[in-house]
Amino acid sequence: MDIFSAEAEARFALRCEQHLREYFPEQYHQLGAEAVADSVRMALDKAHRYQLVSERDILRFLNLMYTLGFEFDRNVPWAAETLNNARFTSSSKVRLLTQRTLLAAGAVKG
Repeated sequence: MDIFSAEAEARFALRCEQHLREYFPEQYHQLGAEAVADSVRMALDKAHRYQLVSERDILRFLNLMYTLGFEFDRNVPWAAETLNNARFTSSSKVRLLTQRTLLAAGAVKG
C-alpha cells in the first residue's frame, strides 16, 4: 500500500509543479525546475504537518507559499496561529489564510 501512496504523491507533486509553472511563471523560471520541485516537497511536508488533506487545499497552501514566502507559516503570526489551530478543518485553515491574504492585499473589502 505504501508503494501506491508514494506513487500517488509523486504524481501529485508533478501536478503541483505544473500548477506553479502555469500560475507563477516568473517565480518558476527564476527558481528553476529543481528548486521548484524542492519547494513542492517542502509544501507537501508542511501540508502533512498542518493536517491539510485535500489536493485542493494543498494547492492553495502552495499558492500562499509562493505569495507570502516559503516560510510564511512560521514568519507570519496570524498564519501560524491559523495553521496550528486544531479546531479548524483543512479547508477552513486554507480558506481563512486565503481570505486574510486577499484582504491584506486589498483584493477584497473587509
